[in-house]
Amino acid sequence: MRARPRRRRGPSLPPAVLASLLAIAALASAGCTRIVKTEVSDRDGVVCELRHRLQNGRVVARGYQHPAAIAPQRLQYILGAIDVEVTEDGRRTQHAAIHPELLQPIARALVDAFERADPNQEVAVMAVRKQQRLGVFHRKYLTSLVAYFEDDRLYVLLSRIEWEIPKDREGDKLPEPQPGERQMAFRTIPTRKMTPAGTQGVAVRWRDALFTAPVRADHGDVERRVILMESPLPEGEATDGVDTLDLDAETLRALADLKEARKNGTITESEYRERLENLLCTYFFF
Repeated sequence: MRARPRRRRGPSLPPAVLASLLAIAALASAGCTRIVKTEVSDRDGVVCELRHRLQNGRVVARGYQHPAAIAPQRLQYILGAIDVEVTEDGRRTQHAAIHPELLQPIARALVDAFERADPNQEVAVMAVRKQQRLGVFHRKYLTSLVAYFEDDRLYVLLSRIEWEIPKDREGDKLPEPQPGERQMAFRTIPTRKMTPAGTQGVAVRWRDALFTAPVRADHGDVERRVILMESPLPEGEATDGVDTLDLDAETLRALADLKEARKNGTITESEYRERLENLLCTYFFF
């Protein structure tokens, strides 16, 4: 009998490559999910994207309350009211989650994105702040988050806050926020009209009248101020967390009279707070 000719075998794949191909095939058969991104804006150091998910070629329904409209200043006050507790070298410190310099550009980018988003798209933000050193060099810090409206709440899920970008990575693509993946050791501390959304996010009752004026966060003995817009901190003591550099002469006089009335006991503390909020609301929104 004539012997059968042997089949020629092709080159064998390395085990690592074979394992990768098998993993890809398994994901494909199970219905792989991928993220589709659409850039909305890239200005003032803030990159803003709309993101939705595809599974088996179909958009994953999320049911967000989008498109949505919110006033830029209201959103700025909300972002400025979020506090975080940061753990570093065994020490815990508490401060505002978003640097004051970033509040206005982030709020502006989010407002635009929310108006364009559909019910299946979340908004991702990557904001870079530059800090000058020695008049020449800069350090760059990244703050990133994901935001969306759901169940009459505004969800803000933080990923990185004031993360210093390594010099050897400054030319690389910015790391995108991925909710649920803990990139830094911090936790959010909800203030009034907020509830926790995981350990690094908040759900905000964004329509509340509290956010028609700057919010000061009080947590026990810790107290911090919110800076209005991009004004610098004034020297000396400010009035109840309000940066008076933003106020005109007439409003300053009214504020001084209100403070004097509280000092003399002619109005209660609750009346003082209510009148102060009304005064600021009238000045900034009318």
